[in-house]
Amino acid sequence: MEIETYVTEDEYVDYVIHTVSRNPVYTRSIWIRRFVVPVLFVLIAALVGVLAGGPWGLPGSVASPVILMGLAVLPSIAWLLFYPQWMNQLLARNTRGSLQGARNYLTVGHFVIRLDEDGVHTRGVHHQTHIDWAAVQSVDCTDRGVYLFVGRSQAVIIPRAAFSSDEQARAFIVFAEARRPRHVTDK
Repeated sequence: MEIETYVTEDEYVDYVIHTVSRNPVYTRSIWIRRFVVPVLFVLIAALVGVLAGGPWGLPGSVASPVILMGLAVLPSIAWLLFYPQWMNQLLARNTRGSLQGARNYLTVGHFVIRLDEDGVHTRGVHHQTHIDWAAVQSVDCTDRGVYLFVGRSQAVIIPRAAFSSDEQARAFIVFAEARRPRHVTDK
């Protein structure tokens, strides 16, 4: 089975976001930052409200911490809702920046990908690779592409546009899944 494709910067960015999002360390750090930061923000607002309500300014009452906490809740809710999207935008911007001005023959550009009984063969403008099926750890399929992972963050990228139909994409995935070995971590 042979597929000729062109991997664009956007498709490479999608791959990077997909790869990072399947990393448990990254997802844990996102979760912590997503929920701990707003809680700290509200607690700091309450502390400032209590301290400001003393002899330093505002009349000492419960109203000043409650008002400051109320004002802190709105940005906290926005943080909870939009932080993951903001992180993905930041990751995409940094990935695009790393691609600018560099020769990215291994990541972006024209590729011919061939699957056979020996493994995965890729041919680009200035390189050729052969990957044995034993090295393929997983086959991930998203709405933007199919990724043959050979490491935690290394994969052969096949954009969805490379397939003429959904049936061809399914046949490709079935072919790859049938030949790759099952690892202990597979479910």
